[in-house]
Parts: sequence; structure tokens; C-alpha cells
Amino acid sequence: MGGVDGMTFADRVHRARPEVAIILITAYWTAEVEAAVASRPFLHLCRKPVDYEVLHDRVHELAVRP
Repeated sequence: MGGVDGMTFADRVHRARPEVAIILITAYWTAEVEAAVASRPFLHLCRKPVDYEVLHDRVHELAVRP
């Protein structure tokens, strides 16, 4: 990602396309990351290793939301 962390990249995508929901997949789940995600309603978090059923459900929820 060109030296940019996932949160910064997500912010850039959101500025360019605010209608897009973003799922951030991370192995670095900390209280700071959780707080940062909570302050960004467009951003959703999944933990590594990825539980593909949880990821599937999250994508489905986001795809069918109004």
C-alpha cells in the first residue's frame, strides 16, 4: 500500500468514495484500533486469522443495508 497503513488507506478511500463500506482485516487488534474503528462508521473490523463465515456474514450485512 505504498508505505500507508490500513487505517490511513481506509480514510483515503472514504474521502474519495464515502458511500463505500470498508472491512479492515487485521492481526493487530488493540484498544486503540478498536477505538479508531468505532469513530469511523464506514469502517468494519475483522480479526486474523479470518473466520470466513464471519467475514461472509459481514459482507452480506453491508451489501444489503439501505
